Amino acid sequence: ASEPIVAPTSGILVYRREAGESVSAGEVIAEIIDPLTGEATEVATQSDGVFYARSSLRFATPGKRLGKVAGTSAKRSGKLLSP
Repeated sequence: ASEPIVAPTSGILVYRREAGESVSAGEVIAEIIDPLTGEATEVATQSDGVFYARSSLRFATPGKRLGKVAGTSAKRSGKLLSP
């Protein structure tokens, strides 16, 4: 069960967790900081698992994939592969 972590807003991307670390549901993995206001938006995982992939780019835009968490229970179904 792989959970994609998606940016809710745009800004400078700062990771709080390293790839390969174990994470718990609700744990903040990254922050997106608005460069104009300084406001930080926390991005959390919905699954327990391993944070195994992350983007190398440091600027996020809404809907951009920031990383992935490999969990133990499936949260999605249907067509799961990216086009």
